[in-house]
Amino acid sequence: MIIDALDTMHIMGLTSEYEHARLWIADSLSFDRSGLLNAFEVTIRVLGGLLSAYYLSLDPLFLDKAIDLADRIMPIFETPSGIPVSFIDLKERVGRIDKDNNGWSSLSEVATLQLELKYLSHLTDDYTYWRAAEKVRLYIRFTKAVWLSLLHRYSKSSKTPPMGTPLCLSSSSTLCLSLLPRVRIFQSKNSYQTGTWPVHPFQYSIRLSR
Repeated sequence: MIIDALDTMHIMGLTSEYEHARLWIADSLSFDRSGLLNAFEVTIRVLGGLLSAYYLSLDPLFLDKAIDLADRIMPIFETPSGIPVSFIDLKERVGRIDKDNNGWSSLSEVATLQLELKYLSHLTDDYTYWRAAEKVRLYIRFTKAVWLSLLHRYSKSSKTPPMGTPLCLSSSSTLCLSLLPRVRIFQSKNSYQTGTWPVHPFQYSIRLSR
């Protein structure tokens, strides 16, 4: 994916490839497209790729595209619990449940949208993104039923998961667990309330993965 590789091209000094990718983004990339897309994948790969590219280059093109994309993604959070639904139509700006899983949202997907949205709030001073992500984090932290069901792959956007839900140690669960420490470290070092954001959030992911 072009956007997902922007930061790699920049870091590796692949100038020709990077400029070619930037030109494509400037001239051809549009998020005004119909169809259901997985919101998690769009966030971590496209939004995350744009934000990483902006961090490295300070090119306003990438930030403008990131804001446009994030605004189109935000309807996934418009649920009674604040737990996002799984799919988004970027053109219509409408979130949709995962019918194959009876409306349940993957725990890893709902819990790992933190860094991209919170960093975007830092860049824009628009804390709509922060509040949406933080509501999910607090819901997972303080809802007892969610914690007792943590190893289950899914969380319900419409209500608290039922007690006694079957448990399984899945890739979704471990991805969620690996992300939470990164968010904890990031938020302990950076606070939108005090305006202190000394380190880019993705640096914590790199450090913790070493």
